[in-house]
Amino acid sequence: MAGVIHKFLFASIAMWIAPIVILYGFNHHIFPGWFPWLSKLDNIMFALFPSLSVY
Repeated sequence: MAGVIHKFLFASIAMWIAPIVILYGFNHHIFPGWFPWLSKLDNIMFALFPSLSVY
């Protein structure tokens, strides 16, 4: 039972931290776009990665 609780807590923490880290990285230009001259790509990535991290 303790193993299940440990896995649940780890998964819950990861699901909260991953989107925050991704948003922070894009807001502070830690994760640059593949094509820096295309600003729309950054917007697409900014919207796509947090959505995928929830799944």
